[in-house]
Amino acid sequence: MEGLIDGVLPDAAELPGLVADLRTARSGISFVYDVIEKLAERYELSDAVMVLDHPELGRQAFRSARRPIGEASAMHLNVLECPEGVHGVPGGVDPVSASVAVELCRIALDLDLYRHDSRHDGLTGLYNRRFFDVMFRRCASQSARYGWSFSVVIFDIDSFKQLNDRFGHMLGDRVLQVVGAEMHHALRSSDVAGRVGGDEFAILLMRADRENVPAFMSRIRAAVEANMEMSVGFSFGIAEAPVESTDPAELYRLADARLMAAKGTKR
Repeated sequence: MEGLIDGVLPDAAELPGLVADLRTARSGISFVYDVIEKLAERYELSDAVMVLDHPELGRQAFRSARRPIGEASAMHLNVLECPEGVHGVPGGVDPVSASVAVELCRIALDLDLYRHDSRHDGLTGLYNRRFFDVMFRRCASQSARYGWSFSVVIFDIDSFKQLNDRFGHMLGDRVLQVVGAEMHHALRSSDVAGRVGGDEFAILLMRADRENVPAFMSRIRAAVEANMEMSVGFSFGIAEAPVESTDPAELYRLADARLMAAKGTKR
Protein backbone atom coordinates (compact mmCIF):
# COMPACT_ATOMS: atom_id res chain seq x y z
CA MET A 1 0.00 0.00 0.00
CA GLU A 2 2.86 2.39 0.72
CA GLY A 3 4.19 2.02 -2.81
CA LEU A 4 0.72 2.49 -4.26
CA ILE A 5 0.30 5.85 -2.57
CA ASP A 6 3.82 7.29 -2.25
CA GLY A 7 5.22 9.02 -5.31
CA VAL A 8 1.94 8.94 -7.24
CA LEU A 9 0.53 12.25 -6.09
CA PRO A 10 3.10 15.07 -6.20
CA ASP A 11 0.40 17.63 -5.46
CA ALA A 12 -1.09 15.72 -2.52
CA ALA A 13 -0.28 18.64 -0.22
CA GLU A 14 -3.20 20.42 -1.85
CA LEU A 15 -5.53 18.30 0.29
CA PRO A 16 -3.87 18.05 3.71
CA GLY A 17 -4.60 14.90 5.66
CA LEU A 18 -6.28 12.89 2.89
CA VAL A 19 -3.22 10.76 2.14
CA ALA A 20 -2.97 9.89 5.84
CA ASP A 21 -6.69 9.10 5.85
CA LEU A 22 -6.24 6.77 2.89
CA ARG A 23 -3.47 4.87 4.66
CA THR A 24 -5.83 3.99 7.51
CA ALA A 25 -9.14 3.71 5.60
CA ARG A 26 -11.02 0.47 6.22
CA SER A 27 -13.29 0.97 3.22
CA GLY A 28 -12.49 2.59 -0.10
CA ILE A 29 -16.10 3.60 -0.72
CA SER A 30 -16.35 5.33 2.67
CA PHE A 31 -13.09 7.15 1.94
CA VAL A 32 -14.49 8.42 -1.37
CA TYR A 33 -17.55 9.89 0.34
CA ASP A 34 -15.37 11.43 3.05
CA VAL A 35 -13.31 13.15 0.34
CA ILE A 36 -16.43 14.56 -1.32
CA GLU A 37 -17.72 15.91 2.00
CA LYS A 38 -14.38 17.56 2.77
CA LEU A 39 -14.29 19.15 -0.67
CA ALA A 40 -17.87 20.37 -0.28
CA GLU A 41 -17.00 21.92 3.07
CA ARG A 42 -13.75 23.46 1.87
CA TYR A 43 -15.29 25.03 -1.24
CA GLU A 44 -18.69 25.76 0.37
CA LEU A 45 -20.59 23.58 -2.08
CA SER A 46 -24.27 22.78 -1.54
CA ASP A 47 -23.95 19.77 -3.84
CA ALA A 48 -21.01 17.90 -5.33
CA VAL A 49 -20.44 14.90 -7.59
CA MET A 50 -17.16 13.12 -8.22
CA VAL A 51 -16.83 11.31 -11.53
CA LEU A 52 -13.90 9.01 -12.14
CA ASP A 53 -12.93 6.33 -14.63
CA HIS A 54 -11.60 3.11 -13.12
CA PRO A 55 -9.78 0.53 -15.29
CA GLU A 56 -11.72 -2.38 -13.79
CA LEU A 57 -14.93 -0.83 -12.49
CA GLY A 58 -15.55 1.54 -15.38
CA ARG A 59 -17.09 4.99 -14.90
CA GLN A 60 -18.06 5.67 -11.30
CA ALA A 61 -19.96 8.62 -9.82
CA PHE A 62 -20.41 9.59 -6.17
CA ARG A 63 -22.54 12.39 -4.79
CA SER A 64 -22.20 14.32 -1.54
CA ALA A 65 -24.33 13.15 1.40
CA ARG A 66 -24.59 9.81 -0.45
CA ARG A 67 -27.55 11.13 -2.40
CA PRO A 68 -28.61 9.22 -5.52
CA ILE A 69 -26.98 10.48 -8.70
CA GLY A 70 -30.29 10.40 -10.52
CA GLU A 71 -32.01 12.89 -8.21
CA ALA A 72 -32.66 16.32 -9.64
CA SER A 73 -29.87 18.73 -8.78
CA ALA A 74 -28.84 22.22 -9.69
CA MET A 75 -26.03 20.75 -11.79
CA HIS A 76 -28.25 18.77 -14.18
CA LEU A 77 -25.23 16.53 -14.59
CA ASN A 78 -25.05 13.69 -17.13
CA VAL A 79 -22.30 11.55 -15.62
CA LEU A 80 -21.97 9.49 -18.81
CA GLU A 81 -20.95 12.53 -20.80
CA CYS A 82 -19.25 14.90 -18.36
CA PRO A 83 -15.47 14.96 -17.90
CA GLU A 84 -13.76 13.14 -15.04
CA GLY A 85 -13.39 15.34 -12.00
CA VAL A 86 -15.30 17.03 -9.18
CA HIS A 87 -18.40 18.99 -10.15
CA GLY A 88 -20.01 21.27 -7.59
CA VAL A 89 -22.69 23.85 -6.89
CA PRO A 90 -22.47 26.84 -6.67
CA GLY A 91 -18.85 26.86 -7.79
CA GLY A 92 -16.15 24.39 -8.71
CA VAL A 93 -13.04 22.85 -7.22
CA ASP A 94 -9.66 24.04 -8.38
CA PRO A 95 -8.17 21.65 -10.99
CA VAL A 96 -5.17 20.55 -8.91
CA SER A 97 -7.25 19.62 -5.87
CA ALA A 98 -9.83 17.91 -8.06
CA SER A 99 -7.13 15.88 -9.83
CA VAL A 100 -5.54 14.83 -6.55
CA ALA A 101 -8.91 13.91 -5.04
CA VAL A 102 -9.88 11.79 -8.04
CA GLU A 103 -6.55 9.95 -8.02
CA LEU A 104 -6.76 9.26 -4.29
CA CYS A 105 -10.28 7.92 -4.70
CA ARG A 106 -9.21 5.74 -7.62
CA ILE A 107 -6.54 4.23 -5.36
CA ALA A 108 -9.15 3.77 -2.61
CA LEU A 109 -11.32 1.72 -5.00
CA ASP A 110 -8.22 -0.30 -5.97
CA LEU A 111 -7.68 -1.13 -2.31
CA ASP A 112 -11.27 -2.35 -1.99
CA LEU A 113 -10.71 -4.66 -4.95
CA TYR A 114 -7.45 -5.95 -3.47
CA ARG A 115 -9.15 -6.63 -0.14
CA HIS A 116 -11.96 -8.49 -1.87
CA ASP A 117 -9.61 -10.55 -4.03
CA SER A 118 -7.44 -11.50 -1.06
CA ARG A 119 -10.45 -13.07 0.68
CA HIS A 120 -12.50 -14.57 -2.14
CA ASP A 121 -12.22 -17.41 -4.61
CA GLY A 122 -12.04 -15.97 -8.10
CA LEU A 123 -14.22 -18.65 -9.72
CA THR A 124 -17.15 -18.97 -7.30
CA GLY A 125 -17.08 -15.66 -5.40
CA LEU A 126 -17.14 -17.57 -2.10
CA TYR A 127 -14.48 -17.10 0.56
CA ASN A 128 -11.16 -18.74 -0.21
CA ARG A 129 -9.65 -21.34 2.12
CA ARG A 130 -7.46 -18.87 3.97
CA PHE A 131 -10.25 -16.46 4.87
CA PHE A 132 -12.78 -19.23 5.51
CA ASP A 133 -10.36 -20.54 8.14
CA VAL A 134 -10.22 -17.06 9.71
CA MET A 135 -14.02 -16.99 9.97
CA PHE A 136 -14.08 -20.59 11.22
CA ARG A 137 -11.70 -19.78 14.07
CA ARG A 138 -13.77 -16.73 14.95
CA CYS A 139 -17.01 -18.75 15.10
CA ALA A 140 -15.36 -21.50 17.15
CA SER A 141 -14.00 -18.93 19.61
CA GLN A 142 -17.45 -17.37 20.06
CA SER A 143 -18.97 -20.83 20.50
CA ALA A 144 -16.44 -21.65 23.22
CA ARG A 145 -16.97 -18.35 25.00
CA TYR A 146 -20.74 -17.90 24.72
CA GLY A 147 -22.03 -21.38 23.94
CA TRP A 148 -23.34 -20.31 20.53
CA SER A 149 -24.14 -23.25 18.28
CA PHE A 150 -23.20 -23.78 14.66
CA SER A 151 -22.71 -26.65 12.24
CA VAL A 152 -19.76 -27.03 9.90
CA VAL A 153 -20.61 -28.81 6.67
CA ILE A 154 -17.97 -30.04 4.23
CA PHE A 155 -19.15 -31.30 0.88
CA ASP A 156 -17.86 -32.09 -2.57
CA ILE A 157 -19.32 -32.95 -5.96
CA ASP A 158 -19.68 -36.64 -6.70
CA SER A 159 -17.54 -37.94 -9.59
CA PHE A 160 -16.27 -34.44 -10.38
CA LYS A 161 -13.03 -35.72 -11.95
CA GLN A 162 -15.00 -37.95 -14.30
CA LEU A 163 -17.23 -35.01 -15.19
CA ASN A 164 -14.16 -32.95 -16.09
CA ASP A 165 -12.62 -35.81 -18.06
CA ARG A 166 -15.80 -36.47 -20.01
CA PHE A 167 -17.09 -32.95 -20.68
CA GLY A 168 -14.01 -30.76 -20.20
CA HIS A 169 -12.85 -28.22 -17.63
CA MET A 170 -15.06 -25.43 -18.96
CA LEU A 171 -18.17 -27.37 -17.96
CA GLY A 172 -16.56 -28.35 -14.67
CA ASP A 173 -15.83 -24.69 -13.92
CA ARG A 174 -19.41 -23.81 -14.81
CA VAL A 175 -20.72 -26.38 -12.33
CA LEU A 176 -18.50 -24.88 -9.61
CA GLN A 177 -19.74 -21.38 -10.44
CA VAL A 178 -23.38 -22.46 -10.25
CA VAL A 179 -22.78 -24.20 -6.91
CA GLY A 180 -21.25 -20.97 -5.60
CA ALA A 181 -24.13 -18.86 -6.93
CA GLU A 182 -26.79 -21.14 -5.43
CA MET A 183 -25.02 -21.09 -2.07
CA HIS A 184 -25.06 -17.29 -2.16
CA HIS A 185 -28.83 -17.40 -2.75
CA ALA A 186 -29.61 -20.07 -0.16
CA LEU A 187 -27.47 -19.00 2.78
CA ARG A 188 -28.49 -16.47 5.40
CA SER A 189 -26.38 -13.36 5.97
CA SER A 190 -25.05 -14.87 9.21
CA ASP A 191 -23.78 -18.05 7.50
CA VAL A 192 -20.30 -18.44 6.01
CA ALA A 193 -19.35 -20.36 2.87
CA GLY A 194 -16.03 -21.06 1.20
CA ARG A 195 -14.43 -23.04 -1.58
CA VAL A 196 -11.71 -24.91 0.28
CA GLY A 197 -10.42 -27.23 -2.45
CA GLY A 198 -10.87 -28.08 -6.12
CA ASP A 199 -14.50 -29.23 -5.85
CA GLU A 200 -14.70 -29.10 -2.06
CA PHE A 201 -16.81 -26.55 -0.22
CA ALA A 202 -17.35 -25.73 3.45
CA ILE A 203 -20.22 -23.96 5.19
CA LEU A 204 -20.71 -22.60 8.69
CA LEU A 205 -24.44 -22.66 9.47
CA MET A 206 -25.18 -20.49 12.48
CA ARG A 207 -27.50 -21.93 15.13
CA ALA A 208 -28.30 -24.95 12.97
CA ASP A 209 -28.18 -28.62 13.94
CA ARG A 210 -27.39 -31.61 11.75
CA GLU A 211 -31.06 -32.56 11.24
CA ASN A 212 -31.54 -29.45 9.06
CA VAL A 213 -28.50 -30.00 6.85
CA PRO A 214 -29.72 -32.80 4.52
CA ALA A 215 -32.75 -30.75 3.46
CA PHE A 216 -30.52 -27.71 2.90
CA MET A 217 -28.11 -29.72 0.73
CA SER A 218 -31.04 -31.18 -1.23
CA ARG A 219 -32.24 -27.65 -2.04
CA ILE A 220 -28.77 -26.67 -3.25
CA ARG A 221 -28.50 -29.79 -5.41
CA ALA A 222 -31.95 -29.30 -6.93
CA ALA A 223 -31.17 -25.67 -7.79
CA VAL A 224 -27.84 -26.64 -9.40
CA GLU A 225 -29.45 -29.43 -11.41
CA ALA A 226 -32.21 -27.12 -12.62
CA ASN A 227 -29.67 -24.53 -13.70
CA MET A 228 -27.28 -26.98 -15.38
CA GLU A 229 -29.96 -29.33 -16.75
CA MET A 230 -27.89 -32.32 -15.68
CA SER A 231 -27.69 -34.65 -12.69
CA VAL A 232 -25.31 -33.53 -9.94
CA GLY A 233 -24.67 -35.31 -6.65
CA PHE A 234 -23.11 -34.13 -3.39
CA SER A 235 -21.48 -36.00 -0.53
CA PHE A 236 -21.20 -34.19 2.78
CA GLY A 237 -20.13 -34.48 6.38
CA ILE A 238 -21.32 -32.51 9.40
CA ALA A 239 -19.90 -31.57 12.81
CA GLU A 240 -21.62 -29.51 15.49
CA ALA A 241 -20.31 -26.94 17.93
CA PRO A 242 -20.28 -26.76 20.86
CA VAL A 243 -21.75 -30.23 21.50
CA GLU A 244 -18.93 -32.09 19.73
CA SER A 245 -16.08 -29.61 20.05
CA THR A 246 -15.17 -25.94 19.93
CA ASP A 247 -11.76 -26.60 18.42
CA PRO A 248 -11.88 -25.74 14.69
CA ALA A 249 -9.28 -28.36 13.77
CA GLU A 250 -11.25 -31.10 15.53
CA LEU A 251 -14.57 -29.95 14.05
CA TYR A 252 -13.07 -29.94 10.57
CA ARG A 253 -11.56 -33.38 11.13
CA LEU A 254 -14.92 -34.79 12.22
CA ALA A 255 -16.81 -33.28 9.28
CA ASP A 256 -14.14 -34.40 6.80
CA ALA A 257 -14.13 -37.96 8.18
CA ARG A 258 -17.92 -38.10 7.82
CA LEU A 259 -17.63 -36.78 4.28
CA MET A 260 -15.20 -39.59 3.44
CA ALA A 261 -17.56 -42.12 5.04
CA ALA A 262 -20.48 -40.79 3.00
CA LYS A 263 -18.46 -41.07 -0.19
CA GLY A 264 -17.52 -44.63 0.73
CA THR A 265 -21.16 -45.69 0.84
CA LYS A 266 -21.62 -44.55 -2.79
CA ARG A 267 -18.84 -46.69 -4.23
